Amino acid sequence: MTNLPTNLRTSKHVFYIVLFIIAIYFLVMDIILYVTLQNNVLCEKNDGMYSPFRPLTVKLLMTDPFDHWITSPLMEYFDELTGFSDIFYFITPNMISIFHMCLTILAGKLVSSPSLHTRRIAVLVFQMHGLLDTLDGIVYRARTGKGHLFQSHRSTVGYVIDGACDTIGGTALCIGLAVNLCRNPPSKRQQNTLPWTKTDLLMDSPNGAATTTEKQNGHVSKFTAFFRCFSFGMQLLLAAAMWDKSVARLSAILQVPIKDSSLAALQVESLHSASTSIIFLLWRYSSAIALLQMVLFAIFIDKVWEFLTFILYIGWPVLIAVIFVTELHIRALREKMHM
Repeated sequence: MTNLPTNLRTSKHVFYIVLFIIAIYFLVMDIILYVTLQNNVLCEKNDGMYSPFRPLTVKLLMTDPFDHWITSPLMEYFDELTGFSDIFYFITPNMISIFHMCLTILAGKLVSSPSLHTRRIAVLVFQMHGLLDTLDGIVYRARTGKGHLFQSHRSTVGYVIDGACDTIGGTALCIGLAVNLCRNPPSKRQQNTLPWTKTDLLMDSPNGAATTTEKQNGHVSKFTAFFRCFSFGMQLLLAAAMWDKSVARLSAILQVPIKDSSLAALQVESLHSASTSIIFLLWRYSSAIALLQMVLFAIFIDKVWEFLTFILYIGWPVLIAVIFVTELHIRALREKMHM
């Protein structure tokens, strides 16, 4: 028993070290990506082995770091080493999409559990969904001759099915969170505090017993718990819709072939500009998938309520600001290139 606190502290230290290493890895890879972008143009042909740096597309440049630097390389190399897309020719991308949607429903069920251990299993199940969500795109590109060109194909049925499955998956996770918080509402002491300002809103009596106010209002209401989850779900929906729209609009400006040499030079200049890189960076950390990774991390460390409180006050202003700045940038690019 005496070794338990020491073991817990050691586990926390290991966890923080791993987290720090991942953060440094993301930072270094993002810097390499920026340098690579400055020396290349979009959609350069790459028929060789998979590389997370080529061929570059707008969609790839706006993909969240976890997917770009961990999930995608894992599944790309998995497909190249096993030949999955060729050997299992009878498994279609849509079948994979529907299967990983079922995994998200299972994860939503698990995340509603009062057991932290079960909720952590839900995180692992949802991460499996992420791997398969990446795999369905890889299989589609391999079988249609798209190679490693990472971009959306909006005119296909698969695009609609994959989008619907992702939407259902995000909804299932939010419902699971809402059920869990409504059944096990957090302490009212944390209702209006952000993660870095954990001050007690209610004081205990001198003898250590809770006050009458705390006994009557010890936990947040079910409506408050549901509203936090609903608000986060709406952020996910808005982030997903605007990210997809921004990818399409920026691709139509920066990724289309232009015959006029002067306009082509302006296109490359716009692509390599600092403002465009900032827009890409903002969306990498504001996309729906990035938000999902954040809430999954919060679930794993048992800080969901703190995260939902934080994202309620910070997430909306940041997301709206990113959307607004992106709109201004797109209009400036269109005006610059006479589109």
